[in-house]
Formats: sequence, structure tokens, C-alpha cells
Amino acid sequence: MKHLLVIEDDKVDQMAFERFAKTGKFPFKYMITDSIAEAQKALKKKKFDLVLSDYFLGDGTAFELLALNLDIPLVVVTGTGSEEIAVDALKKGAYDYVIKDVEGYYLTMLPVTLENALHRYRAEKELKQYYNNLEQLVEKRTKALKEELEARKKAEQQIIKLSTAIQQSPAIVAITDLDGNIEYVNPAFEAITGYQSDDVLGQNPRILKSGEQSEEFYKDLWETITGGEAWRGEFHNKKKNGDLYWDAAIVSPIFDQEGKIINFVKIGEDVSKRKKAEDALKAALEKAQESDRLKTAFLANMSHEIRTPMNGILGFTRLLEDADFSLEEKSEFVKNISRSSKRLLDTVTDIIDISKIEAGEVKLSTGKVAVKGLMEELYDFYQHEANKKGLSLKLELPARLRDITVTTDEQKLHSILTNLIKNAIKFTLEGEIRFGFSIIKETEKPIVRFFVEDTGVGIPEDRQQAIFERFVQADIEDTRVFEGSGLGLAISKAYAEMLGGSISVQSEEGKGSVFTLAIPCISDEPLPGNLDNIPAENNQNKKLSDLKLLVVEDEDISILYLKAILGNTFKNIVFIKNGEDAIEYCRQHPETDIILMDIKLPKMNGYKAT
Repeated sequence: MKHLLVIEDDKVDQMAFERFAKTGKFPFKYMITDSIAEAQKALKKKKFDLVLSDYFLGDGTAFELLALNLDIPLVVVTGTGSEEIAVDALKKGAYDYVIKDVEGYYLTMLPVTLENALHRYRAEKELKQYYNNLEQLVEKRTKALKEELEARKKAEQQIIKLSTAIQQSPAIVAITDLDGNIEYVNPAFEAITGYQSDDVLGQNPRILKSGEQSEEFYKDLWETITGGEAWRGEFHNKKKNGDLYWDAAIVSPIFDQEGKIINFVKIGEDVSKRKKAEDALKAALEKAQESDRLKTAFLANMSHEIRTPMNGILGFTRLLEDADFSLEEKSEFVKNISRSSKRLLDTVTDIIDISKIEAGEVKLSTGKVAVKGLMEELYDFYQHEANKKGLSLKLELPARLRDITVTTDEQKLHSILTNLIKNAIKFTLEGEIRFGFSIIKETEKPIVRFFVEDTGVGIPEDRQQAIFERFVQADIEDTRVFEGSGLGLAISKAYAEMLGGSISVQSEEGKGSVFTLAIPCISDEPLPGNLDNIPAENNQNKKLSDLKLLVVEDEDISILYLKAILGNTFKNIVFIKNGEDAIEYCRQHPETDIILMDIKLPKMNGYKAT
């Protein structure tokens, strides 16, 4: 039975713990103390396998115990809202943490958490012992090799003994001449490499090269042994059948009685299994670290996404009770409360949606969907939001497919497109957003290809797959740059797969992104024979104010005048002062709707530019 020291100064929590321990689900003997001082006394008197300590205690914090460098795994208990303290405790040496909740559900997770901490502690101890034993083994073998070489110099009889030992040794042994050509290999060499003695005698050991190690690696080996020193390292070699293996080896010069190098000997051991195990102890650690990093980022993001709007709601609600504020000010308070409530509701909705998806509770509800109507509804809804940011929103519909209907789940299709358009508006600071659809026939059955393209911040190449994972934004290190739960694209991906399709992104950092949703085109209507050359049709029903105007004018007074008379009509006006720059701008921005061109311009006049 394992022994647990519990440090908890809250009587209520002590009683709750003891009640849970008596249920028979707690596989530890335990002792409860209520302070760090009492805990230190207990640790001196009795041996414990684990320590479970509350973070805040009457005479200090759990960090003071961590500072003692106890050779016992310690698990820290923190309160709800203290996730940052818990993460800090892990960095300072705690083996795990649990977070208290009012209902006491954390107690049900406590046995597993404690067992995992104890398992990790024991694994680390075993790993340290393994490396200590390995070092001792290397030292022992090195010492034995030197003793054998000294014995060879003293008597001819010792050479016979050494030869017999090498022949029967499980270690790989090869001896070369001064040019590196093989003169001898033992049976272990033959068994491990697959090469027989006759295959390699007179050959250079480079026949074992796998190409996995650099020329500098072999250069260092050769310079060391020709300089009279022993070289230690690991070869990644190739067997006769092409399989790769790891050879932990010592390569040494052999001296005659006058101290002259006459041969080189390599003694090695096939450590492929050990290397595989090490790569696995490492992969697991990296996975655990990534999991901790994602968990930390998610907890911080959820805390921010829930507390920030909640603080806004509570704060402005209190201000509404203050009679000193005017009706106009209180009206603004109500708007802020509404915005904060919507943000909080969106976060909770995302969490509920992803939970339902994970639990397999989301079902399809298919029906006929008028694609044109759906796209125009989205355009009408988000046009105002885009205009508020000074962005141009464009809808492109195929001229010959404007009235097409497809059979799919409209709610899920609407949710995916909504997420993509909202993200495009959120992550675009200037420029435009285009969205639309087309039908393509790359396979036997046609598919509907929806797209949302923006001129926003873009996504780094190494994050373009990660953004579709749960709780991940494009930059996990800075989740506060753009508010959001990081669940929208994960939900969209899950919905796309439920619809029998897929979602993907092409993006360049700083230039923008194109998100593509492809779903099967299930339609009762006949499709046009040639789907490859159906031109897209821009939504031209936008108002004059939505058009993008380029003004080419070099006189400052004229520019001020044009700003004054056009500013209330056009929301998007670009001013350029010469004809050459105007041409380049239009090449880069073909979406420009109108050009107001002056005639007399520097570099190139208006006639030539036009």
C-alpha cells in the first residue's frame, strides 16, 4: 500500500477528502497535516510515496515545499481560476496538479492523477538509473579494452587469449590497416551486418555507410584515431540487406612496442533497440509537452473569452444603476452589454457544438438548398459588418448555375460558410473579401466548390493544418491578438466531413487566405454540359458607395477638394499622384471599379496612362 501525505488547511476540504477516501476508491494510505511546518515534521519521521499539497496554506505556499527538492513526487491542488499557478507549479518541479471545484468532482480524478504522478516519478528514476548503468558499462568496457591491449604488448600468449575472446564476443569487432581497409571481422560482425568475412576483407568500412551521417562525422573520427586517440560515437550503418542499424562503438589505434600506430580496431554494440526505445521515452515527452502547451493555451483562451465579456456585462450593468449617467450614455452601456452577451453566447455555443461533435450527438438533416439564395442571404447579412471595417465584400455567382439547388444539410452548410466569412472579416484589416461557388467535375460525380478569399493577415505555412484542430488559432503563442475560442474551424471541418466533403486553405502570410469547402453535388436538376468554363458573375447590385474609386491627381489642393466632395459618396477611395504608379496599382488591384484620371501628371500624363 502506497503512503500519501496530504497538506490541507481547510477543514471542509479535509472532511471532503476523508469522505471520498472512505468510499473504497482511494488506493492510498494517507496522513493529513494542515501546514508546511507540520508537513516537514511528518516527512522527517515517516516515509511517504507521494505528497498532495494545497497551494495556499496558512504558513506559506506549496512552492516552499518544491524549493526543498524533496525526492518525492508532489501534486499541487489549486482553486478554480488559478490555472496559471498550476502551470507555474509544473515548471517548478510539481509532477501534476488538480483544480478544486465547488462540487468536489476533482476528487474523482485524484486517484488517477496521483497514480500518473507516481508512475512518471518512477519512470524518471529508472531512466536515470539506466543512464548511470550505461555510463558504468562504457567505462568498464573501455577499461577492459585498455587492459587487453596492455596484455597484448607484454606477452604473445595474451594475444591468443585476446583472439579467442574477440571471436566469442557478442560485440562487433573489426580491425583495419592504416589505410582503413578491413583485415579482420569477428562472427558478431557477420551475424549483425549480414556480410561474411570474405565479403569485406580488403574492403573499406564505408560499405556500411547508410548516407545518414555527414562527411564531417567521419572526418572527425579519422582525425581522432590517426592522432593517436580513441574515438567514441554511434554509427548509423546499413546491413547487407539494406536494413539500417545503430552501432555504438569505440574506435582506437593499436600501437606496437615503440608506440607506432600499426592498426585500428573498432568494438561496437548493436543498440538499435535502445535507440528505438529512446526515440519513443522522447516522442512521448514531446507529445506530453505539446498537450500541456495546448491545454495551457486553451485554458488561458477560455478564461479570457468567458471572463472578458462577463466583466463587461457586470460592469456596465452596475453603471446602469447609477443615476448620474445620461440616457445617451446608458444607451451606449446597453449596446456594450449586448455585444458582450453575444460574444459570451458565441463562446458557449462553440463549446457545446464541439462537445456534441465529440460525443457523436450531431445528426444530419438533409433537404433541398437553394444555393443562390443562401449565398445572397450571407452577403446581405455581412455586408454591413464588412463596410464598418472599410472592407469591400463581393459575391461571385456562376451565371449559368444561379438557380441551382442541391441536397445537403442547410444548417451545417450555413454554419461553415458563416464561420469562414466571419473569420475573413475578423482577420482582414484592409482590402476585400470575395466569396462564391462553382461546380466542378474532377471525379465521376460533380462537387460544389465554395470559396472565401480575403486580403488579410494570412497564415504561416507551418500552422495551416493546425488551425483546423480544436482550440487552436493560427498563432497559439499569442491567442489574444484576435478574440475567439479557436473552435470555429474545428467545427467547420467536422461539419464538412459529415457532409461528405472537405475543407482546406491556401494562404501566404501578410497577403491573405483562400478557404475552400468542397461537398458532393447532389441535385435533381440537370447540370450544364460543360462545367469547366462557366464564368463567375460578380454581384453588381451594390450601391455607389460600395464601389472602389481610384483618383490619379498630383495637386494637393485638388486632392483636398476631391476628398471633400467625394468622401460622403464613396467609402473606398485611393489617391495616387502619377500615371506610372496608377498603372502598377491597377495591375495589383483589378477589383478597382472607377478611375478619375487627371491629364497633366508627372512621369506619365493621363492620356498615356489611360
